[in-house]
Order: sequence, then structure tokens, then C-alpha cells
Amino acid sequence: MSGRTRAKSGEPRKKEGYHPALRTCLGCKERDYKDRLARVAFSEEALVLDRKGVLPGRGGYLHLREACLREFTRRGGFVTSLRRTLGKRERAGFAEQVRGLFVGGTSVEGGTGGSA
Repeated sequence: MSGRTRAKSGEPRKKEGYHPALRTCLGCKERDYKDRLARVAFSEEALVLDRKGVLPGRGGYLHLREACLREFTRRGGFVTSLRRTLGKRERAGFAEQVRGLFVGGTSVEGGTGGSA
């Protein structure tokens, strides 16, 4: 190898085989880039929004859109990514907490799902 770190065009070379991380939304079930989703995890036996993405344990990802929160709340049962069963009440409580964090803000978008 020549050790060049820039392509002839002057742009940085991308690592071969690099693919951005994709995750599945717990609400709409669409795959999207990790940086477009919010991580959720269990902290002290409660589902919380992991804003920094550093909480230990299993987590899942969710678009911060009203349609995705509604779908997440509507479903019940086992959540594979969390390896836990969540009742509708627990899901609804979490969704209300998320909505409460963003009242007056634009982070919980209206609309009908789809990619960001």
C-alpha cells in the first residue's frame, strides 16, 4: 500500500465495506439510519429515552414522530430488541413522557410515519 489517505480528487477515502448503522423503529417498523432515531432502554425497571445512547443493557430505537409513538403504544406484547414484554399501559406511559419532553418543541413531529 502507498499509505495515501486521500483520493486523487482530494476527498478523504472512505473505508471499504463501511455501511452506516441501520436500526428498526419500534413504532413504524421501518429501517432507518441510527442517527435519525432515538434510543430507548430500561433504567431501573422503567422504559426511558436514552438521549446520549449510553445506558447499559438492551435498547431499541424509535422515530420521535407522533405516528410512531401511536403505533408503539397501540401494540402490546413482546419487544424483541428489548427482550421484554411491555403492556399497553407501560407503552402509553412512556409515550406520554416523551411527548411531555417535547411540548412546544418540534422534535415530536406530526405526520404519518415514513422516513425522516
